Amino acid sequence: MNLTIDIGNTSAKIAVFDGANVVFFERVATDWQSEIAKLCRMFYLRACAVSNVAGKNAELELALKQLPFAPLMLSDKSPEAQPYFQRIPRGLGADRLAADIAAVRLSEGRPFLVIDAGTCLTFDVVDAQRSFVGGSISPGIALRLRAMHEHTAALPLIAPEGELPDFGYDTVTALRSGAANGVKYEIEGYIRMCIRRFPDLRVYYTGGNQLHFSDDVSAYITSDPMLVLRGLNELLAARSLDEE
Repeated sequence: MNLTIDIGNTSAKIAVFDGANVVFFERVATDWQSEIAKLCRMFYLRACAVSNVAGKNAELELALKQLPFAPLMLSDKSPEAQPYFQRIPRGLGADRLAADIAAVRLSEGRPFLVIDAGTCLTFDVVDAQRSFVGGSISPGIALRLRAMHEHTAALPLIAPEGELPDFGYDTVTALRSGAANGVKYEIEGYIRMCIRRFPDLRVYYTGGNQLHFSDDVSAYITSDPMLVLRGLNELLAARSLDEE
């Protein structure tokens, strides 16, 4: 079985795959050593892949030494990732790369757009020849709310969760409406632009922000909160085939 670990700026997730099937999933806050030890007892783990965009984590590195094999620490330079694309942009984050690899498998030769709505809102566009067309990065909902609080004198810091009217009727709802609907309309606009260029586009949506989109846009979207973990598993599965 394959162990996959996705460490983002806000949260960390673990999944164990048996082939393409998820047999274990958990969000992890602390105590990586206990978590890895538990999984080693529960499953016969054959390989591990890690996406970490949160910086060096000494506790995780120590915990991974419990494994009887070296984990794949994904980066834009990882040899295992190179066959999936014509060229991987320098500095592409491991989370975006893993999600894009999952989309390569899911899109079956069609152009695709991967949207990750987390701490940051990211877009990656890849054409049918597996060439990166480009992408963008902007603040996610929580980051927009924090920026407005920290860079003004009077605006409060509010939670992204809560009442979300189309038009705010007080400061709190106006902040939430501006941040969440701003992200929503940015996503819808990006999708519509990409569809004009690639009519057979596939769109894959992941991340922590769950939003409701217009019907014309929703028809193109496949939502999968585990897209990064699936991409990590895809890398391990391909490497296993190569070694046979």
